[in-house]
Amino acid sequence: MLQTRVATLEAQMQALLEHLGVGASSEDSLERQVIELIRADRVIEAVKLYRERTGLGLKEAKDAVDNLRHLHG
Repeated sequence: MLQTRVATLEAQMQALLEHLGVGASSEDSLERQVIELIRADRVIEAVKLYRERTGLGLKEAKDAVDNLRHLHG
């Protein structure tokens, strides 16, 4: 649960940084890639990518992607 919350907060922070135009990081790049997959209706691929890049488990990665989906879907 804590990993999911941290991943959610990181995603929200990255969204704020992107909105403010503050630096691009590798996490920002991951978020953009995941959002592109979500918008292309490729959610399973988005979860897989998120897992590979973050090392989170399936549930945590799915929760993080779902949160991004709600923010940017």
